[in-house]
Amino acid sequence: GIQTNATVLFSDIAGYSKISENMTPQELFATLNNYFTLIGDVIMKQEGMINKYIGDAIMAVWNTPVGHPNHSALACQAALEMKRIVDGLPDIKARIGINTGPLAAGNLGHSKRMEYAVIGDAVNLASRLEGANKPFGTDIMISESTEEIVRGKFLVRPLDRIRVVGRENPVQVYELLAGIDEPLQDELHELVHSFDKVLEAYEAREWAEASDFAQQHLKRFPDDKVAAIYLERCSQFSVT
Repeated sequence: GIQTNATVLFSDIAGYSKISENMTPQELFATLNNYFTLIGDVIMKQEGMINKYIGDAIMAVWNTPVGHPNHSALACQAALEMKRIVDGLPDIKARIGINTGPLAAGNLGHSKRMEYAVIGDAVNLASRLEGANKPFGTDIMISESTEEIVRGKFLVRPLDRIRVVGRENPVQVYELLAGIDEPLQDELHELVHSFDKVLEAYEAREWAEASDFAQQHLKRFPDDKVAAIYLERCSQFSVT
């Protein structure tokens, strides 16, 4: 395999087993094919390569086999468009993880049954981030290495430092919210700005202050599960 720096995107359908329970195999086939077609169009439009499908999950990669200087931004743009499409589909909610890093790419398998594979720690992290959305109730999570490259082009908010299997140090992760200049961003900018205050107090270990900020934030954004998680953490820490 050839070593290269690339951006990997993992996406899967939240609550897939519940969806599949309520459908015949044929209906499920049709639903998945429709979903994969719509999502695949977005990935290809943003110059990504769909590497493989694993059940209801999609793995896509940018900057290999064809090089692209803006690979991280293209992956983020694709994720936002994927979210828009999924928001319009009944019963389907998707989670997305994105990471940029070194990986090896090339043909893997039996000489009569090869497939183009990308492997490495960077791939594993993207997959972990996809699943890590679940407890936060977020849709798109990106790693610090991706965020650093796309900073200023997208509206993101820091979520947490999370521990992932196989990594010694915690990884700083971000929620990807929108393109920086998309219309109707005022409310999202306000959400990020308001949440920053919660995080700042929390990181200074000012539990009471962080708690107050989180409560104010939740009055304005009652559906923000991330802020609710921080409020809960503050109450646990202030007790001890």
